[in-house]
Amino acid sequence: PTLNGVAVTTNNGSAAGTIVCPSHAGSALKYYCSHCDTAVCEACTQAEHMGHVTVVLSEAVTEHKTSLTTLVA
Repeated sequence: PTLNGVAVTTNNGSAAGTIVCPSHAGSALKYYCSHCDTAVCEACTQAEHMGHVTVVLSEAVTEHKTSLTTLVA
């Protein structure tokens, strides 16, 4: 399945999967580019997102989740 052009693969049929970079086949999205507001892989950070502020994707998810929870509370 895809999510806005991003392929989602599962590991051994499990519900949790790895989100794969649409620009760099086989590369997992591990980072979040704050400048572009998008998830990126290691190769992206060295190419089109070079020089942009990036954080580990899980940290960005936690931060965004906290912000959204505050907004709806």
